[in-house]
Amino acid sequence: VGYLSSTGIYGNYDGEWVTEESEIRCVDQKSLARVEAEREWCLFEKQLNDNVRIDCFRCGGIYGPGRGPLFSARKSTATKSAAPTEETA
Repeated sequence: VGYLSSTGIYGNYDGEWVTEESEIRCVDQKSLARVEAEREWCLFEKQLNDNVRIDCFRCGGIYGPGRGPLFSARKSTATKSAAPTEETA
């Protein structure tokens, strides 16, 4: 089972790299609700005695009107990002 969450749960890092180990700093209600939903899914997985795997996927920039790579491509505003290198990671 997969739960689609958001990288928004990390909050504002002023452009710094964020990883799964980064502190969750969100303050808005939507992101706080997603943090709680992730916690609930993890608890549910434990109740199932690990018979079912549940993963939370923190997707970036897909929520809200006019967001996401497909919308950007259609509007010709899509940009290409470089994968992190050893120097930037």
